[in-house]
Amino acid sequence: MKEITTNRRIARNTVSLYLRMAFVMLISLYAQRLLLQKLGVDDAGIYSVVTSVVTLFSFLNTAFTGATSRFLTYELGVSAPQRIRKTFSAALIIHIAVAIVVLILAETLGLWLLMQKLQIPPDRMPAAMCAYQCVVFMAMLDLVQSPFSAAVLANERMGVYAFIEVLSAALQLVVLYLLAIGSFDRLMAYALLLLAVKVIILLVYRGYCVHRFPECRFRFVKQKKYFTPLLSFSGWDLYGNACAKAREGGVPLLINMFFGVAYNFSATVASQASAALYNLSNTVLQASRPPIIKRYAAGEIDNMTHLMGNAAMMALLIFGVMFTPLFLEMPTVFKLWLGQVPDFAVQFARLLLLVNIFGLLNNVLTIGIHATGKIKVLSLLGGSVMLLSLPCIYFLFKGGNPPYYAYGVLAAIGAAIVIINFVLLTRLIPEFSGKRLLRVVAKTAAVLAIGAAVAIAVRCAMPQGFMRLAAIAVANFVVVAGLAWAFLLTAENRRILLSKLHLR
Repeated sequence: MKEITTNRRIARNTVSLYLRMAFVMLISLYAQRLLLQKLGVDDAGIYSVVTSVVTLFSFLNTAFTGATSRFLTYELGVSAPQRIRKTFSAALIIHIAVAIVVLILAETLGLWLLMQKLQIPPDRMPAAMCAYQCVVFMAMLDLVQSPFSAAVLANERMGVYAFIEVLSAALQLVVLYLLAIGSFDRLMAYALLLLAVKVIILLVYRGYCVHRFPECRFRFVKQKKYFTPLLSFSGWDLYGNACAKAREGGVPLLINMFFGVAYNFSATVASQASAALYNLSNTVLQASRPPIIKRYAAGEIDNMTHLMGNAAMMALLIFGVMFTPLFLEMPTVFKLWLGQVPDFAVQFARLLLLVNIFGLLNNVLTIGIHATGKIKVLSLLGGSVMLLSLPCIYFLFKGGNPPYYAYGVLAAIGAAIVIINFVLLTRLIPEFSGKRLLRVVAKTAAVLAIGAAVAIAVRCAMPQGFMRLAAIAVANFVVVAGLAWAFLLTAENRRILLSKLHLR
């Protein structure tokens, strides 16, 4: 009964997050079109590269947010109210300190990169500087907000999380419409208005958490035993996240250095397209993360393995249903979305879709590893392999290769990290059934491959255009959904799905 209740809660939370992500994706994709129209290719590219500089330092946010989420969820799993309250307060103190560190790094090393190393037209440097300062303060607000959003997720209030994130996306869309009013510099106005949106969202998160969760009412904490686990976990996670953020921010910087700001916009829209699909699929993992960690905290490894297998299957199915039509018809998708197709955007986006397949698998494995709290090897090995992508890309560009080679390197690196993390997880948790997880992934991949084969047949039979895109999407969905229902979903999965669709 407990496991059925958990599955139903995961299903409910997944639906909330999926609807949230669907709205956010639609708003974001439309916003990207408006951004191109309002700012133009060069200013949009400048904002992208400015954001990339700050991204180099935001790895601190990811590391400490991951630690906060893990420890709040773990304490909820073992039902320790007093420890939860003190863990939250310790986490908030740490995040404020890290925000100050980000400010120092951004105003020293970041400014040097912006002014000395990047290709920004001299007449746009004042606007770029204003946008940069706004992005720095947005990163700081994200850090202060992180413990509150982690508390919402740890308590599995996914509906609330979904509402706030949709509100954030809607406000960003309003910002783009406001750019049409007045004769001010649009790049500067865009950055300032986005900063205002960040302030509003922080206040909403804080207000909800303080009202609903007693543990989120800050109390100054002095005991080292509450700081030490967070700092130890974050310290090891810091290296891995530093490498990930260096790669995330470093690739656009390398593209800028070798090819200029126009290709930065191509990389940005490709990343937007692939990230929208990735985030839709990742909603299952977000909903599954707290129950998986709680099962580990309770010593229920078999149930933990079952939840991880379900999460991997559903994430891959959601991703695969949309991956095939997007991959095959990417030129048509970009034409419908943007009206014009930036150079190399199609190649970037297709390769990023492949990268994201490995990203989803890695996220499943990482949840299990994070549950143990033993992440030293995960960070050292995974981070080091990830960091290898930057020198590889540099030498490829130095040799005169086109910019899309960068994403081929990222795909190869992603596959290597999946293998590393799988071996690591089975060694950290000997009771974990790696073969069981592999069987689920293999069966899911087979279903997706059959759907892709049918989609390719449809593509060969029709001329290019919207109708072909629609036909491919429908054929792929019908085949994948039918095969998944027949061969992948358990009877309990089917009952839960039917109840969510109000068919039973």
